[in-house]
Amino acid sequence: MNGCWIDDVRPYIANAAVFIAPLRAGSGTKIKVLNAMAQSKAVVTTSVGAEGIDATRGEEIVVADAPAEFADETVFLLQNPDLVQSIGAKARQLIEEKYDWRIIERDIHELYKKLSPNYLQFAFL
Repeated sequence: MNGCWIDDVRPYIANAAVFIAPLRAGSGTKIKVLNAMAQSKAVVTTSVGAEGIDATRGEEIVVADAPAEFADETVFLLQNPDLVQSIGAKARQLIEEKYDWRIIERDIHELYKKLSPNYLQFAFL
């Protein structure tokens, strides 16, 4: 399989005006979408691309499933840089509040504590 290996996608995302992820298949949380949101990018994706991400449509992420709608939303954002900046800033804030590893770790520890009163005896903290 011929392909291009990129060691670090962050510079490419940083140079993009809008991050698009027209995903049609897949399962679980899409890390590429979270990464773009963490870089304060407005993301246009499909319902599949937004699966597992607790974001408000039109506020922290743009979701469009039909090809024409997807293209229209992308062009609209490209023509409205203030909106792109606003969505990107809200996306970054969401990442900091819900998807930062420190937040996730805290939530997992709290869940384990609720499930097992002896959890702290066995936890590797």
